[in-house]
Amino acid sequence: MVVAHVKYKEKKNIQFTTSNKGEHIYANPERKRGAELDLPGEAGFDAGFLYVLYHIYEGYDLPRVSKYSLEP
Repeated sequence: MVVAHVKYKEKKNIQFTTSNKGEHIYANPERKRGAELDLPGEAGFDAGFLYVLYHIYEGYDLPRVSKYSLEP
Protein backbone atom coordinates (compact mmCIF):
# COMPACT_ATOMS: atom_id res chain seq x y z
CA MET A 1 0.00 0.00 0.00
CA VAL A 2 2.87 2.35 0.77
CA VAL A 3 4.48 1.58 -2.58
CA ALA A 4 1.20 2.38 -4.36
CA HIS A 5 0.95 5.67 -2.47
CA VAL A 6 4.51 6.64 -3.42
CA LYS A 7 3.89 5.75 -7.07
CA TYR A 8 0.69 7.82 -7.03
CA LYS A 9 2.50 10.84 -5.58
CA GLU A 10 5.33 10.53 -8.12
CA LYS A 11 2.86 10.29 -11.01
CA LYS A 12 0.92 13.28 -9.70
CA ASN A 13 4.15 15.28 -9.38
CA ILE A 14 5.24 14.38 -12.94
CA GLN A 15 1.86 15.39 -14.35
CA PHE A 16 1.93 18.68 -12.44
CA THR A 17 5.53 19.36 -13.49
CA THR A 18 4.81 18.82 -17.21
CA SER A 19 1.69 21.00 -17.16
CA ASN A 20 3.25 23.84 -15.10
CA LYS A 21 6.54 24.46 -16.87
CA GLY A 22 8.84 22.53 -14.56
CA GLU A 23 7.41 23.67 -11.20
CA HIS A 24 6.93 20.99 -8.58
CA ILE A 25 3.87 20.48 -6.41
CA TYR A 26 6.01 20.57 -3.29
CA ALA A 27 8.56 23.28 -2.56
CA ASN A 28 11.36 20.75 -1.97
CA PRO A 29 10.49 17.40 -3.60
CA GLU A 30 13.67 15.65 -2.39
CA ARG A 31 12.80 16.25 1.28
CA LYS A 32 11.07 13.39 3.01
CA ARG A 33 7.76 14.74 4.25
CA GLY A 34 6.59 13.50 7.63
CA ALA A 35 9.99 12.18 8.73
CA GLU A 36 10.23 14.51 11.73
CA LEU A 37 9.09 11.75 14.09
CA ASP A 38 11.53 8.97 13.49
CA LEU A 39 11.57 5.70 15.40
CA PRO A 40 12.88 7.06 18.76
CA GLY A 41 10.36 9.89 18.57
CA GLU A 42 7.49 7.53 17.94
CA ALA A 43 8.64 5.20 20.72
CA GLY A 44 8.84 8.15 23.10
CA PHE A 45 5.37 9.29 22.12
CA ASP A 46 3.95 5.80 22.72
CA ALA A 47 5.70 5.51 26.08
CA GLY A 48 4.39 8.93 27.11
CA PHE A 49 0.88 7.97 26.05
CA LEU A 50 1.00 4.76 28.10
CA TYR A 51 2.37 6.72 31.08
CA VAL A 52 -0.54 9.15 30.89
CA LEU A 53 -3.04 6.30 30.61
CA TYR A 54 -1.44 4.59 33.61
CA HIS A 55 -2.05 7.68 35.74
CA ILE A 56 -5.53 8.40 34.39
CA TYR A 57 -6.79 4.90 35.11
CA GLU A 58 -4.81 4.56 38.37
CA GLY A 59 -2.52 1.65 37.57
CA TYR A 60 -4.43 -0.29 34.96
CA ASP A 61 -3.17 -3.75 34.12
CA LEU A 62 -3.56 -5.98 31.12
CA PRO A 63 -4.80 -9.45 32.04
CA ARG A 64 -2.93 -12.37 30.57
CA VAL A 65 -4.79 -14.06 27.75
CA SER A 66 -4.36 -17.80 27.36
CA LYS A 67 -6.32 -20.08 25.07
CA TYR A 68 -5.14 -23.39 26.47
CA SER A 69 -5.00 -24.75 29.97
CA LEU A 70 -1.91 -26.90 29.33
CA GLU A 71 1.58 -25.45 29.41
CA PRO A 72 3.54 -25.88 26.17
